[in-house]
Amino acid sequence: MKFTFRFVTVLVLLAALAGTVRADFHDVVFCGDLPAADCILLEAAQENAAQQTSGSGVLDLDLLMRDLDEEAMGDFLIALDADVVWSGDLSGLEEMGAASLGMMDDPAVMMTMLGELFAQFNGRFTVSLQTPQGLPGMTADDFPEELLSGISMEARLVDGNLYFDLSSLATIMPAEDGVPSGWLGFNLMELLEAGMAAEGMSESMKDPRGSGDDAMAEADAEMEAAMAEMEAMIAAWSDPDVLAEFVSVERLEDETIADQLVAVFRTGVDLVALFNSDAFSDLLLAGTEMGEIDEDELRYMSMMMDMLGSDIDIEATTYISIDEALPVRDVFHMAWDMADMMAFMSESEDALPYVQVDYQMDYGYPAEAPTVTVPENAFIISPGLLMAGADA
Repeated sequence: MKFTFRFVTVLVLLAALAGTVRADFHDVVFCGDLPAADCILLEAAQENAAQQTSGSGVLDLDLLMRDLDEEAMGDFLIALDADVVWSGDLSGLEEMGAASLGMMDDPAVMMTMLGELFAQFNGRFTVSLQTPQGLPGMTADDFPEELLSGISMEARLVDGNLYFDLSSLATIMPAEDGVPSGWLGFNLMELLEAGMAAEGMSESMKDPRGSGDDAMAEADAEMEAAMAEMEAMIAAWSDPDVLAEFVSVERLEDETIADQLVAVFRTGVDLVALFNSDAFSDLLLAGTEMGEIDEDELRYMSMMMDMLGSDIDIEATTYISIDEALPVRDVFHMAWDMADMMAFMSESEDALPYVQVDYQMDYGYPAEAPTVTVPENAFIISPGLLMAGADA
């Protein structure tokens, strides 16, 4: 597969970056140069959203890829639509996020907390995926033709049990694959406990250099140093002064969505400034210190980052209900003109690749928690059988 198509995965990393600096979705609300009243509204929206015990969301995601290479000219649109309703206490998510770094050296604690968190959540998730035919590197052997033309699936989380409706998937998969039709479920806590008790998990938690006291002490010291470095890096990227070097926030004209007057805040990311910031340089240098990249790779990455910065546009917009101070909608847009990069890489003379991502999420806050029921005739599979099937 050509470089052009493989390199599209970089979009995921850049999308994650934009997500972390959205004004309504960050531990420290980034207000930039906004007036104090606007910053108070953003902070209130974040706090109020975290206190909700039920909600709904409708997602519309489109990924457009154009002229990827000489063998894939034209437009390729991947469309993902999702609908979700949920009820539960979100405070557990914050507690787990705050404690997650300290639990990395004890996966059992993290798994237990995760299981307990899921046990008190109920939800329903429906997703529909539409994928084009003819993508480079995707043959009929890799993906059934029916799968490339569209698939839908529903999942439910009820009292710690997760259920999937495999009916749509079963109709398009070969009979010899043995994909069951209908609802299949399993208990999340039992599955996590079984995973922790499995031989592979037990071995992975052992010190590879031996079980002696010196080896364990050295491993603990290295883990503590890594955790401290990670915490420092996260703190740096959460610093409003650091974000201000490459992120800007402005309030646009108010709009009306579903009869609600909403304040509109647009967040922009200056990638050229980001890639030339001290924080990003420190991130790259950390890779050289850990041996993940060498000096030549660092120089090459820096050159590529400069090119990416000028060829990619990123913009995120959030809509906040003025009366209720709650997020109503999030919109994300990314456009990447890859022509300059392809010319630099001498990849293609004819193809002028272009990639665009458009994402919209609409939020709802029902007065009563939505009812999510256990699917009729659902087959509950034991952790042992599920893990045995995964290993087969």
